[in-house]
Amino acid sequence: MEKTAVAKLELLADEITCILIIIIIIIFVGKLTDKSDVYAFGVVLLELLLGKKPVEKLAPAQCQSIVTWVLFLLCLMIEFNWVGVGKDI
Repeated sequence: MEKTAVAKLELLADEITCILIIIIIIIFVGKLTDKSDVYAFGVVLLELLLGKKPVEKLAPAQCQSIVTWVLFLLCLMIEFNWVGVGKDI
């Protein structure tokens, strides 16, 4: 495949990802707001930093959101005192 065709497909995939994020926000929140823009930016930032897709298929009938994955890790970090939440410095 030509480089330009690959670049076009990658751009199309990015656009589809953005559209899916907007659809997910509309489904859960019901409307687009400044907060939903910040949420969408955070999801894109997590994608860039972690190299993960916004929603990854784990098994045929199971998917995991990048946001729930990060929240799970943060809860573990707080539970096992791996971060200084609520501690005086």
